Amino acid sequence: MRRSDLLDRMVLGAVGAVLVAVAVLTLRWTQAPDFSGELLTSPISAAAQHDWWKFACAAAGVVLVVLGVRWLAAHRGPAKAGRVALPGDDEAALSAEVASVAEVAASVLGDMPGVQGAKARAVVENGLPTITLTATVAARCGLAAGVGAADEVVRTVGLMLGDTVAVRTLIRVDTKRRHPPVR
Repeated sequence: MRRSDLLDRMVLGAVGAVLVAVAVLTLRWTQAPDFSGELLTSPISAAAQHDWWKFACAAAGVVLVVLGVRWLAAHRGPAKAGRVALPGDDEAALSAEVASVAEVAASVLGDMPGVQGAKARAVVENGLPTITLTATVAARCGLAAGVGAADEVVRTVGLMLGDTVAVRTLIRVDTKRRHPPVR
C-alpha cells in the first residue's frame, strides 16, 4: 500500500469519526430537557473582534492550501516509462522506447484471433518500467484465446526487452454484447 493511500484512509477515518461525533452531539443537544432554543455565540463573537483573528484565519487558510497541494502531489499518476537499454553485448549502444514497444504490443494483441481490442500503458512502478496490456475478449469461448494471444505477445516483448521491463496483462471479458463463438 502506498504511503499516500494509508494517509488517505487515516484522514478519512478521522473525518468520519468527527462527523459521527457531531451527529451524536446534535441528537443529544436537541433531546436535552433544558433546551431553550438559544445558541450562545459570545465567545466566538468576542474572538472575532480581536486583531489576531484575521491573521489566525489567514494562517489556517495557508495551511489548508499547502496541505491540499501536498495531497494533489501525492496522488499524481506514475511516471511515464522512458528508454531502456536492450540486452546484448554492448548494452549502452542500443535502447528502446518502452511506450513505443507497448503500443506495438497492444496493436499486435488486438489483431490476434479471439481478441476484440487491446490497449497498453507504459509507466514506472517501484522503479521498474512496466507495460500493462489490457485485452478485451468475447464472453463465449474468448478467454482461452485471449490468454493464449496474451502469452504469445508477452513472450515476444520479453525476448525483445529482456528483464529490464515488467509486463502485466489484464484480460477483460465483454459480456454486454453478443458475439459469435471464437474458433
